[in-house]
Amino acid sequence: MSDNKENNTLKFSSSESSQQPQLDHPLSSTSTASNIHINHTPKLKELKEENITIDKELVEEEEILEIIDDNENNFLLKEEEENNNSPQKLSSNYLEKSTFLLSYERGIWLVALLLLQSISSFILSYFEKLLQKHIIIPLFLTMLIGAGGNSGGQSTVEIVRRIATGEIKKSNIGKVLWKEFKIGICLSIIVGIVAFVRVYFYRVTNMPEVVDPTLRHLPSFLIVLLDFNLFRELIALTLSIFIIVLVSVIVCAIIPIVLHFVLKFDTVSSSSVGQVIMDCIGVLITCVICAIILP
Repeated sequence: MSDNKENNTLKFSSSESSQQPQLDHPLSSTSTASNIHINHTPKLKELKEENITIDKELVEEEEILEIIDDNENNFLLKEEEENNNSPQKLSSNYLEKSTFLLSYERGIWLVALLLLQSISSFILSYFEKLLQKHIIIPLFLTMLIGAGGNSGGQSTVEIVRRIATGEIKKSNIGKVLWKEFKIGICLSIIVGIVAFVRVYFYRVTNMPEVVDPTLRHLPSFLIVLLDFNLFRELIALTLSIFIIVLVSVIVCAIIPIVLHFVLKFDTVSSSSVGQVIMDCIGVLITCVICAIILP
């Protein structure tokens, strides 16, 4: 009986305060770990100072209660944080704001983007002669610009979502941009092939009057491929959309990263900013590529 009693209890004495208490219970693997936990349990620490014999059951009960308290505190903190960021909280803030304030916040961005987008008019006026000579360029200009805006919008939404979830951090921005570059290459190839086919069928059904006289006896679907000038139109527009999509994916991936990590702005406006910037860049790329390739 005396042996069992000694096994079920442990004593703290002032003369042995410098030694590690020997504790043998299932919640700890070593006596050192048990001692550390006991010292950090307020009730057990108080009993230790008063040199009171402690049952192993009391040790186990105090440890379990402490673990439960820690988990409950962590849960309450997490629940409070989720409530602060919940859609209901955001909706409440939105409804509490005045209409004038919301209009003012949006209006600033709209005016700035309007002025930025007007730059494309200067680009078009500079290449006016090229556009008049090759009417096919303005006919498909909206398709080219739209492809850039759509691909860039996808990239922006993806990056903003990953930033919100904490997946994208300063430490992995390089990897993110490299991945977006590879995605941009794949998308450029896919969209470029579709654009080539689309422009090709347009030329087959809308043959210009001026073609190589030696090719007039051939069917139109062969003339488009064999006539050097017509084929250069296909190459110019296809190469333009290839570069536009690639640049758009990269630029629109960089914009929310810069807004969030560098300028500390809200990434909500990333999509509209990227679209306007790519409209201007897309017009410039198309005009420059066509000016180089077409006569």
